[in-house]
Amino acid sequence: MKTVRKTTSRCHKCAKEVEGAIVISEGRAYIHRECPEHGVYQYLLSEHGEDYADLDRFYAEVYETASPGRKMHTWITSTTQCQQKCPYCTTDCARDEDEILWEDMNWDDLQEVLHTFERGKLSFSGGEPTLHPNMLEFFREAEKRGVSVQLATNGLKMASKEYCQKLKDSHVKEVRLSLESVTKPDAAKLGLEMHVETKLQAIQNLCDAGISVLLSPTIFKGVNEEQLYHIIEYAKDKPGIHALSVEGFSWNGSGVRMPAEMMIAPDEMMDTIFRHYCKGRRCDLFAIQKLAYAIMNVAGFDLCLKSEFMVFLRRAGNLHPLTDFIHAGRLGWMLDLWRKVIPKQRWIRGLLLLPVLASGVTFRTLPLLPVLLRLVLANRKKLDVHLYPSELLVVALNTNCSTLNADSIVIPHCISSFIFKRDGVVIHQEGVAPVLLDKEEENCRSGFWQRMQDHKWQGPESCKKD
Repeated sequence: MKTVRKTTSRCHKCAKEVEGAIVISEGRAYIHRECPEHGVYQYLLSEHGEDYADLDRFYAEVYETASPGRKMHTWITSTTQCQQKCPYCTTDCARDEDEILWEDMNWDDLQEVLHTFERGKLSFSGGEPTLHPNMLEFFREAEKRGVSVQLATNGLKMASKEYCQKLKDSHVKEVRLSLESVTKPDAAKLGLEMHVETKLQAIQNLCDAGISVLLSPTIFKGVNEEQLYHIIEYAKDKPGIHALSVEGFSWNGSGVRMPAEMMIAPDEMMDTIFRHYCKGRRCDLFAIQKLAYAIMNVAGFDLCLKSEFMVFLRRAGNLHPLTDFIHAGRLGWMLDLWRKVIPKQRWIRGLLLLPVLASGVTFRTLPLLPVLLRLVLANRKKLDVHLYPSELLVVALNTNCSTLNADSIVIPHCISSFIFKRDGVVIHQEGVAPVLLDKEEENCRSGFWQRMQDHKWQGPESCKKD
């Protein structure tokens, strides 16, 4: 076993902080930790040990020498009400009513949020935010103040064309819609087949209304990895779907009743994309990730190592990955050179990055430069997905922090903030990761973990009962 770097992680049994390390073992990369009480646990990060270790070193060197950056967006837990009650819910909507950790916000709370975060990108979420009585009013007020807001929803109410028109009239510009599957048989693996047709109708209605859609499927290792491919294929000829934000199942919240082995890392999900769409070398995809980390760092954003990206070009009814249009090998080499000389001043980092970007350009890249520039400009300040060029499909692969993949080097650079209400107070937490990890330690200490694991997931039928 080869150690790449040391870190601090969490024990998978008691959720307490323990010493850990990123290691390579038998050609794979893991996060390894050892609890004095509960022993050793390893979580798979990548099947491509050495390439992933190089990406890890790149990330650590770039972000450890950088000042803390801006968060990409802020999640608002407006309500804990939800119609789905998914057993793997990160916000614990599947808890019993007397165990719910967060409180519903009132209109005064939401106005306070808008006043405080006028310059940021907000995700109005829950629970299911369409069940909040002030949801439409919130978007109308946000439009008046010039605040960029995304609606993060299960989409069930959007099966009504009339409701989609209400969203449009209330200045909802983009909707992040959770989609477990595009077919009933695949959704049945999770016991959620009853929602498929409703959600597909919702997507069509939103596109017809001119509201940009960002699909957000959840991928479970050993259950539905191929669903990632099916959803990308579903989106390829629908220009109203501007992006996918794919969530790897994260073993936390109510999801601890499900097997920990179902938790999947972004690089494992990227293997599915590579298998179906890429013709070159697997290591070329690591150059794309390095480029994303470098650009976001220069732009002043934090970015999590547990996020990976691919950009597809829509052309003649097919999808073509960005790696088809650049010289990824040369780009990766120049990025490694860039990280060895990067100064602390961000503007100088940006200047030095320009020749690096130029090194990846080929004759096939040149026609794409205008559309790629539009993508960069849409992300420059507020990550406005509704401004993404329809010629592109952007895919982000993310896995939330849990006790299984906790890494103290990465946690301070969590891409999101979190606003919630507890004990009558609206709280803003810089970084979702610390909230999730502290919550898991509290869940373990209170006995919630044990109660969940006493009622372990028994397959799709147990989802239906819940």
